[in-house]
Amino acid sequence: MMGGVIVRTARPRPRRALPPPVPMAEPGALAALGGPAAPTPYRPGRRRTAGGTTVHVRETPGPTREDAATAVYVHGLGGSSNNWAELAQGLSSRSRGLAVDLPGFGRTPPPASGDYRPAAHAAVVEDFVAGLGAPVHLLGNSLGGAVALLVAARRPDLVRTLTLVSPAMPDLRPLPSRVGGRRAVLALVPGVGAAARREQAQRTPAERLDAIWVGVGQHFAAELEVPAERGAAMIRQR
Repeated sequence: MMGGVIVRTARPRPRRALPPPVPMAEPGALAALGGPAAPTPYRPGRRRTAGGTTVHVRETPGPTREDAATAVYVHGLGGSSNNWAELAQGLSSRSRGLAVDLPGFGRTPPPASGDYRPAAHAAVVEDFVAGLGAPVHLLGNSLGGAVALLVAARRPDLVRTLTLVSPAMPDLRPLPSRVGGRRAVLALVPGVGAAARREQAQRTPAERLDAIWVGVGQHFAAELEVPAERGAAMIRQR
């Protein structure tokens, strides 16, 4: 009691102990980095409907108990459900795997709307996962990482865990180092942009592609601390 005022000290709330994390794979289930991978059975896949949406899915069997978790895999741009075969097999002792082909990729038909934006893909994955009836381990790579993140943000109740492998996240920082070429900047300048766009239109597809390779090579050269010419050559030999 201070000056006629009763001061009550709030009792600290006890922190709830979190259960220890359980790895998604059994120790030794995955091949050592740089070593040969274990043979992975081919999964032919089938079209499957869940949540009112139909996609082509390759399923990797997992534990037979009813409470076993499901892992849903989302591939990147230009990829397919095949990209996840080895990882899904390595995690099969803890969860069954459902690797989806996004609309217009693999064996899933293109979307009738013609919408290939990440948000459109996320809506498809969201509906599919919701139709499974239980939260899943959601894994995404590259474009699939951005899609998986959108699903988790919109429907966290559907996602048990979220794993992002090199996700294609937008970087909107206005850094000069992120500009792909001078022409891209000139094309936005009033009064100069029209001439820059005409010059760009006169370049052949091969010349445009070569410029892209050089830009990518310079980026990797900076990351790997090798000469820019060597970086471009490494990309061309990919």
